[in-house]
Amino acid sequence: MSKVKGKSLASQLLNGFFNTREESKTRRGSRDSIPNCRVETLENRRMMSVSYPYTFTGASTSGLNPKGGLVMDSSGNIFGIASNPVSGTDGELYEMVKGTSGYTFRLLYTFTLANSSAHGYGPVGNLVLDSSGNLYGTTDSGGANSVGNIFEMTRTSINGTSPTANTLYSFSASTGQYPENGLAISTSGTLTLYGTTTVGGNHYTDLEGGDGVVFKYVPSTSTYTVLHYFNSSTAGGNTDLGCYPSSTVAIDSSGNLYCTTTNSTSGSPDGGLYKIAGSTATSIFDWGATGTGGDNIGLLKGFNPIGNLSTSSSGVVFGTTEDGGATYNAGTGANNFGVVYQVSTTGLAHVWSFPTPTGSGNWNPEGGLVVTSTYIYGTTVEGGFDGVGDLFKINLSSNAFTEIMYFSSSGPNEPIQTTLVLDSSGNLYGTTFTGSPSPLNYGDGTFFEYSSPLALSSRQTGASSTALLADAAIANVGTATFSNAPVEDLLSGRKHSKRH
Repeated sequence: MSKVKGKSLASQLLNGFFNTREESKTRRGSRDSIPNCRVETLENRRMMSVSYPYTFTGASTSGLNPKGGLVMDSSGNIFGIASNPVSGTDGELYEMVKGTSGYTFRLLYTFTLANSSAHGYGPVGNLVLDSSGNLYGTTDSGGANSVGNIFEMTRTSINGTSPTANTLYSFSASTGQYPENGLAISTSGTLTLYGTTTVGGNHYTDLEGGDGVVFKYVPSTSTYTVLHYFNSSTAGGNTDLGCYPSSTVAIDSSGNLYCTTTNSTSGSPDGGLYKIAGSTATSIFDWGATGTGGDNIGLLKGFNPIGNLSTSSSGVVFGTTEDGGATYNAGTGANNFGVVYQVSTTGLAHVWSFPTPTGSGNWNPEGGLVVTSTYIYGTTVEGGFDGVGDLFKINLSSNAFTEIMYFSSSGPNEPIQTTLVLDSSGNLYGTTFTGSPSPLNYGDGTFFEYSSPLALSSRQTGASSTALLADAAIANVGTATFSNAPVEDLLSGRKHSKRH
């Protein structure tokens, strides 16, 4: 397969998003012949609860189109990223402040072009917090070299009346450019931040100026280190052609780092998975690898790993692909629903393939995951009855898949690139990129809270379908039963009876 150019600007990632989705739909093929099935019961409807503590209005004091990973501090306050409509600005940091009566919105800081060198411009990806409550993130432009920075907002600044984000490190052509996926943090020993850049580094193989890097940054010593330079050139006998990181770093219980790439070690644009131990990077899975007969063994285990990797409380790494899966038809592009996968130190330990969707949706899981000892929680952008996003869970014991709520085309929708957070009471929080709950008509996105006894129990009902549960070897593919849980459109109040 031919090499494809990686994304060099976060604006491409966002502005080209809808075009990319249309291209992806073309590759997926038509689903007109796929039967639909929906079950809804009054009992389950009563058990579900979704609320919208805040709706973005598009005003300068509010912002619009929240995106990226959320992070929660020890007091339950939640931090996130959104756009801002004021000319000369590019992005904002906000805080959802937890109080006795729920959450309230607070605009923390707006990034401006005038201050881009000192503070960065265009916040993107995952935010992280240290044990002292200091907030860290990345921008995809600004900094001293206008190709992105690592910034910090101290707890003292957050608690003050005029919080500000200050540059810790400015990226450059040789050290990596455009850290579009945000950060991961390790508090074991010396506090260390980890991440990736989409391009840049010391291998100048095309006009982008490098194929991306994996890096670490130590705030206490202001030390930046490139752990791995990706290199898609065959010059000098190089055989590992992986390039253009598509996720930030995830850290397992042994301290190994993992990230995904747009192009795999074989040069395939279907994606790759890398483990970084110390300063040694090893390709551990190639979604474009060819097996017996030339079939792409990776495609049945998904392809195009687009969301950030996530680490469970026990230190196990999980991720998603937006395409492929157990029922994928490479000839027609049909049944192209994506997968959730569990990482081992040598490849993929398990793969859960999305079942045939209901309604007009086609899944497309783009955000990060929340993983507990019992469940995997996540979002899709095209799932749900209206095809504009949903929340799902996978039971790690029974392998049952449940769509626990879905968004509406007439309300909040499209949880683009969001990473959910889960509080100690089992409530899930996330954002939608567009829409607003009735009777509001802003259409600029929401911050939502979802709580449901059904979502946190082991109870499963509804129609079942067959999906893939497999280890790294294609010969060991097995089956697992997935369930489509009873749901309703919680945003418009519509109910849907069983459909075939």
